[in-house]
Amino acid sequence: MTSSGRQLVYGPDKQPTTGELLWSGVRAVYEVDLGVHVARIVATLPSRGDRTAFRAAIDVIWKVVDPSSVVLTGLGDVKQAVSPSLL
Repeated sequence: MTSSGRQLVYGPDKQPTTGELLWSGVRAVYEVDLGVHVARIVATLPSRGDRTAFRAAIDVIWKVVDPSSVVLTGLGDVKQAVSPSLL
């Protein structure tokens, strides 16, 4: 992020030099992991009609495809982002 709020995105194949960062006016640097990850979520889910509940273990396989969105939204924990949707 530059001081004006503009985002500069550098992929893993082209990292900026120190000079490029200084001359671009970069004020904050975020490193986003673009690898494939597995998050296990264990939850108690309601059944239809909310009469009983059951335990479920869900493995979520995820990968970041838009690093800018991750930085802008402040997403830090995929489990917290996905868990409310399950319930």
